[in-house]
Amino acid sequence: MSSTFYQRLPTSDESVDPPTREHELEDARPRPPTFPVDPRFERPTPSPWARAALLIFTAFLFWLAFRVGRSHAGWAGIIE
Repeated sequence: MSSTFYQRLPTSDESVDPPTREHELEDARPRPPTFPVDPRFERPTPSPWARAALLIFTAFLFWLAFRVGRSHAGWAGIIE
């Protein structure tokens, strides 16, 4: 059995100065993309009317599903 003990390895290079506050702020800023943006993938934002119409249509479909589900609930006894 070995008589050596476990020694932790350093997780950072102690010879390098710790990052300054200015350096941290530079990393937090968004950077411009390094590649050109393809205009085919830049879709325009939908208008507020289109969003409202989509929400109203979705609510209508939920209402219709519950309405049809309630009208067919009485048929369970007829099918058996």
